[in-house]
Amino acid sequence: MVSTGASAERQGSAFGVTQGAGSLGRTVGPPLMGVLYVATYWSPFVVGALVVLPVLGLLARRLR
Repeated sequence: MVSTGASAERQGSAFGVTQGAGSLGRTVGPPLMGVLYVATYWSPFVVGALVVLPVLGLLARRLR
């Protein structure tokens, strides 16, 4: 999706942003969700669902 969504001149920077966002999520996500899990066991699941909803909306808009 990244390669088809970016022009040939911008593919490198698009892949860089994608890789950076993935790295940030893998670095920050587990400790943050661990803290939430200690607070209440169900809260990481609610936060995860709230984070996914806008992404699903963007994907649905992109597919139309």
